[in-house]
Amino acid sequence: MDSAAAPDHSPTPKSQSSSAHLYRPSALDRSWASCRILEVVGPLHGLDMTALESALKAIDASTPTPRTAIEPRLSEPQWPYLPPTRAWSIDSLAATDNDLDRLLTDLGHRSGERYPTEVYLIGEEYLAVEYPHAVGDGHYGVNLLVALLNSEITTLGPDLPLHAVWPALWAHFRSHPRRITQLYRLRRNQLRKPSPGPSVRRNVTDWQDSRQLALGHLDSRRFTELQDWVATYAAGATRAGVMSALWLAALRSQGITVDDRVTVLVNCRRYLPADQRAGVGNFAVGVPLHIGSLGPLEVTKLVREVTDSGWPLAVIAMGELRASLRRGTLRPATTGTSISDRLRLSVSDMGKLPFDQLPWVPGRPRQATAFLNLDGPDAITMLLWTSATNAPSRSPTAQRPHHRTKLRLRST
Repeated sequence: MDSAAAPDHSPTPKSQSSSAHLYRPSALDRSWASCRILEVVGPLHGLDMTALESALKAIDASTPTPRTAIEPRLSEPQWPYLPPTRAWSIDSLAATDNDLDRLLTDLGHRSGERYPTEVYLIGEEYLAVEYPHAVGDGHYGVNLLVALLNSEITTLGPDLPLHAVWPALWAHFRSHPRRITQLYRLRRNQLRKPSPGPSVRRNVTDWQDSRQLALGHLDSRRFTELQDWVATYAAGATRAGVMSALWLAALRSQGITVDDRVTVLVNCRRYLPADQRAGVGNFAVGVPLHIGSLGPLEVTKLVREVTDSGWPLAVIAMGELRASLRRGTLRPATTGTSISDRLRLSVSDMGKLPFDQLPWVPGRPRQATAFLNLDGPDAITMLLWTSATNAPSRSPTAQRPHHRTKLRLRST
C-alpha cells in the first residue's frame, strides 16, 4: 500500500489554515466527531490518479471554506480548515475483485492520524473516499464521489444552515398542528411495546480491531425472485420495509437472537425548503421502532407515520437543546463496550443516487456502498439505494463489526 506521509495534526494557527475562517459544528456534527465514513464505488473504467488529484484541488479552490479541509476537534467549539497539504491525501492501491474486501478491511484498521479527506484509487477500477462523519453524512459522501468523477462539478453543494432544524420544525407543525399529538402517541406507543425479556450482557474490549469485511452480491436470478416476491406479497412496500422484514426473518431463521427494535435512519432534508435540501452536512438521524415480526407493508406504514409526524426532526431539535444546555464536549469513545446477546439492526435507505452516468465496467456487478464505525459489536447496519432511473442496481448492504464478521450484500 503506497501511502502519503502522515499528516501533521498539531494545532493550526489561523494564519496557517486554508483561511481565517473556522467551522462552527452543529450538535449533530459533534455527536459524530469520533466516527469516519468509508464510501466505495466501482468497478469503473477510465479512473486516473492525475484527474482525481485535479478534481480534489478544484474542490478545495472553489471556496475559502472547503468542507474537505475541516478537521473535527472534540475539545474545541469551532474547527479549523486545514491547508491543502494537510487537508487531504490521494493514494493508489493494488487490488482485484477477489481481495477488495480484505483491502477495505485493512483501510478500516489503519492506525495513526488521518487526513480530513482521504481518496483511494483501488485496482484502477474502484474509487473510495474516507472522511469524518462530523463533516457530513452519506449525502455529502455521494456528492464528493460524483464531483471527483465529473470534471464539470467543482463544488460539493451549499452548506446546510447551522440551525436549519428550528424553522423546519416550526413549519412542519404549523401547517398541521395535529402532528404534535400524532408524534406524542407514536412515541408513547413505541415505548409501551413489550420487551422480549431480560438479555444477558457482557463487556467486550478491543472489538474494533477484530472486524473483517466480506463483500457479495445477489445474482440477477435471485434478484428477480425477490422482485417477484415483493410484487406478489408486498406490493406498495418500500425498500426499507421489505429489507427490514426479510433480514429480521433471515437472521432469526438461523437461530440468531435479534432485538425487536430496529433503528430506521431518516434523511431529514425532506422537511427543509426545496432550496435547502441539497445542502451538505449532517441532517439524518435514527429512530428506534419496535418492528418485531411485522411484515413489509406494516413496516412501511409505521415508518411513514413516523416521518409524517416529524419525529426524526424532533430528535435533531432535542439534540440541539441538550447541547445548548450542557455546553460541554463529548468524551472520546472507549474500547470497552457493554453489549447484550441480541443483535441490533439499523436500516438506512439512501433513496435514488446519481450514479447512472458513472463509467461502469459492463458485465460486472456494480458495487456502491458505505461503511462506518458502528457503536458496538452487536450492531448491524443495512444500506439501501437505487439508481436515479430505477435501473435494477439496488444495493442492500449489511455491515456487522462483530469480532470477525462484517457482511455486505448487493444485487446486480
